[in-house]
Amino acid sequence: MNESKPTPLPTPFPTSPVEALLTRGLQAYKKGDIHEALGAFDQAIQLNPFNALIYRYRGTVFADNREYDKALADFGQTIALHPQDAVAFHNRGTVYAEQKQHARAIEDFDQSIEHNPDYAAAYRSRGKSHTHLGAYNQAIIDFRRAIQLDPKHPSGYYNRGIAHFHKGDHERAIGDFSQTLRLSPQHSYAFGSRACAYMAIGEDDKALHDFQEALALQPENIHIYLSRAELYARCGEYEHSIEDLTTIISLRPQLTLAYRNRAGSYARLQDYAKAIQDYSKAIALDAKDAS
Repeated sequence: MNESKPTPLPTPFPTSPVEALLTRGLQAYKKGDIHEALGAFDQAIQLNPFNALIYRYRGTVFADNREYDKALADFGQTIALHPQDAVAFHNRGTVYAEQKQHARAIEDFDQSIEHNPDYAAAYRSRGKSHTHLGAYNQAIIDFRRAIQLDPKHPSGYYNRGIAHFHKGDHERAIGDFSQTLRLSPQHSYAFGSRACAYMAIGEDDKALHDFQEALALQPENIHIYLSRAELYARCGEYEHSIEDLTTIISLRPQLTLAYRNRAGSYARLQDYAKAIQDYSKAIALDAKDAS
């Protein structure tokens, strides 16, 4: 679930050449034909360079295609032509957030909410940026408002759970992750995050169950393997920890942390030769990164 995606508008009913091009561009975009979509929007702008909606649509395509400078230019043009456009402010804010410019993103989300106080996505997006900046209480307030406005959207609960987790309120985090899973049973990140919250309160069996569910949905997620390996090591199950770390190394052979952690588990099993081999590999990778 990607809350950072810009918010597109419904397909307009084609009653003019410009609207026909908008419709064609949106249909191409929904089919994944970025080139066709951009071509249609370019033609529409040539016919009517003062239509704010066209720039917003094209900006959304640029943003999804990670052409962020072009997206920012188009959303900026949308706002210049239509300064009350809450969606344009939100979409530009999501681009700033993708660029990790969260303070600027929050300024745009503020504007979006000012123009549309019931815009749930803007509260969710602003909450995420507050979380990235460590303003967890403010994030929780935003997610609470988003949930009030859109109670069936799982992202509001999931991201509020993340904020609770960072605050150390693991019980509330578990409650939010559980609600996320009730609304979206295939939400792998909710399983992984709930597992980490269970780990934090010592509910190791529940954590292992959730890690297993998360890996069934995302079998190549190294973050889940790392967390489960840590749990196995904490429980003294060093063989299982080594298995997970070996899987990580097969997926990311240059990940220093995996070698270092596996060396620790080998040392616990008194397999010092393999421990030294892994520590040596970790040192070599660190030296390579530093050079």
